[in-house]
Amino acid sequence: MNKHLIPREHGAYAELGFPLLTGLVLSSPGWASLLFVVAAILFFVANEPAVVLAGARGKRQQAELGPAARRQLLLLGGLGGAAGLAAMVLAPVGARWLALVPAAFALCLVPAVLSKNLKSLSGEALAAAAFSSMHLP
Repeated sequence: MNKHLIPREHGAYAELGFPLLTGLVLSSPGWASLLFVVAAILFFVANEPAVVLAGARGKRQQAELGPAARRQLLLLGGLGGAAGLAAMVLAPVGARWLALVPAAFALCLVPAVLSKNLKSLSGEALAAAAFSSMHLP
């Protein structure tokens, strides 16, 4: 994994980690819970390659890191998708519905990334909502 493609927002690690840890501590985690956590972490790490490919880190980074970012995004996104699908299959019905909440927030982030407005108030609020809602499933 390219060190330049690791997420730079260090506060986001805690923003994701605390809800995940809280969800695991307050529940009786099973395979579905653990797979939801793995999927969330993989998608979080896949964010930086996506941002680089979208050009939000600048044209130079996009040109220099583009091929590595594409490979890393495909790998992490694929593994995250597989973990998420496996979690959905193993999860009880209630958890499946709750998993739609962070997924919806994450989908709302896509336009912010593509328009390079991730660092705006709305982009940061959506990211915070997606991270904090990961404890639900």
